[in-house]
Amino acid sequence: MADARSGGFRVSPVLVAATMAARAKGLLGTRSFEGALLLVPCRRVHTFGMAYSLDIAFVDRSGKVLRSVRAIGPNRLTGCRGALATIERQHDPCDEWFAQGDTIALAAAERERKRSERMSSVQGYDV
Repeated sequence: MADARSGGFRVSPVLVAATMAARAKGLLGTRSFEGALLLVPCRRVHTFGMAYSLDIAFVDRSGKVLRSVRAIGPNRLTGCRGALATIERQHDPCDEWFAQGDTIALAAAERERKRSERMSSVQGYDV
């Protein structure tokens, strides 16, 4: 995942939580986390039960950051109307994070893209 602005930065690895169960669990139960978690669809998150603060970016379907929150502590609730997805990571005051108005691009590894294409042709459906 990368910020598409000039001189942008990358966040990796990125895990995807696309099922209701995965989104509900999120980062709960982790003592630390390297990388980011993409929750799709998601427009609200909570930090109840978290052991650390989070950086959160709410993104619309075009990849534009509608709202960015840094260092949201445990036991909080936040959201953004119009967001399709939420990206969250463990807060690190020394690392860059997305700002409102940034555009985010998701990039899969080339071998994963090829594997998906191969699987879709074998299975007979589009991925």
